[in-house]
Amino acid sequence: MNIVSFNQVIELNYLIEKKDLPFKIHIRDSCGAQSFYIEELENNILIGTDKDLNAEKNKDVDVATDEDIYDTIEAYFKNNNMKVVYHENKHNFTIK
Repeated sequence: MNIVSFNQVIELNYLIEKKDLPFKIHIRDSCGAQSFYIEELENNILIGTDKDLNAEKNKDVDVATDEDIYDTIEAYFKNNNMKVVYHENKHNFTIK
């Protein structure tokens, strides 16, 4: 089982900030297995949810940043020999 340190989460959040992506990664819990969630810092979009549900509310928001955050997370953990496993809505994930 891979363990993600607090320093790695801090480093990942720094990379996200450097790319000007309006997101932050948080550790949800670490009992049994670590899980993480993606916080959207602007516009209150529910990351990973059906865009049609939020379409009217967020019609002027560029949804391409969802893919940017996923690419950044996956590349970071791949460089650390870990694999990201997203839950059904891609708002939460674990590491394998």
